[in-house]
Amino acid sequence: MATDLEAKRAARTAPAPWTELAITGMTCANCARHVLEAIQGVPGVSSATVRLEANRAAVRWLADAEQDVPAIIHAVVEAGY
Repeated sequence: MATDLEAKRAARTAPAPWTELAITGMTCANCARHVLEAIQGVPGVSSATVRLEANRAAVRWLADAEQDVPAIIHAVVEAGY
């Protein structure tokens, strides 16, 4: 029983997994906003940041969610990037 409790505590306190992606085609803050909104609409995403100047996006996943990177890529492509 203690093992189950310890595993649950570790899951709650462990940092959420994250993925970093290169994003091409962004030329302005509005582009970055569109990419951010597309990423945040993918199930399992906890939060995201988009850095226009670096052409990068960082995605933080919910701790118990599947990391569906192809869904992120699809959402970004559908947004036009």
